Amino acid sequence: MGESWNRLDHARRQAPALPPPVSWTGTALRLTLGMVLYLALLSLHPLLFGVNPLT
Repeated sequence: MGESWNRLDHARRQAPALPPPVSWTGTALRLTLGMVLYLALLSLHPLLFGVNPLT
């Protein structure tokens, strides 16, 4: 596919799979909010859908 493709492929292979987060505070906040939202939806599931997913 050409030299341009080879350069892009090499750069892709050298890049980290998961880059470091920009802000550890922001990462912690997102994880906390995600867990809170998950627990809220889990607890509201019987009221919203009539089925308890934990039983």
